[in-house]
Amino acid sequence: MPVLCYVEREVKIAGSMEIRRARVDDLEAAAALWYERMAMLRESASWVEFAPDAIDRWRVRAKDWIDNDADNAFFVAEADGRIVGMAVVTTSEGNPGLYPERSGVLMQLAVDLHQPHSGLSGRLFEAAKSWLRSKGVSNLKVCAPANYPVEDAFWRAQGATLSARQYRLRL
Repeated sequence: MPVLCYVEREVKIAGSMEIRRARVDDLEAAAALWYERMAMLRESASWVEFAPDAIDRWRVRAKDWIDNDADNAFFVAEADGRIVGMAVVTTSEGNPGLYPERSGVLMQLAVDLHQPHSGLSGRLFEAAKSWLRSKGVSNLKVCAPANYPVEDAFWRAQGATLSARQYRLRL
């Protein structure tokens, strides 16, 4: 049986850009990326409803992801001293009686919307996949927005297939 090894290292890409694990001092910039993505999605998705202290709540949760790095992997992309992207993944138990027994879950993926960074989402995704494989996980669940064809195209290009539809019902 093969032994999986995961080496924590910084990955240099495209000159001065690197993918690395997030640190607490990255939270301001990562929160801004998250907020910009959600604000953009809100334009076409009625389910996006910000809490009055949305950014503060996000930062608190993100700090937990950093502090609990055995169960979560929070990656950032840094270029020229700026955070230009982030990805957060975790693992979860599978459905009882079905394979896989554990799956990866993409919790966050956001990139700088103001400037193009060729292949950045894919590079963040590669870092996330590497971490998940090191945990013995070979399947990833992604919840992509229903009305955002850019993300749909990205995931299909990665080889993802539609497995379910997720509905939201206000009670």
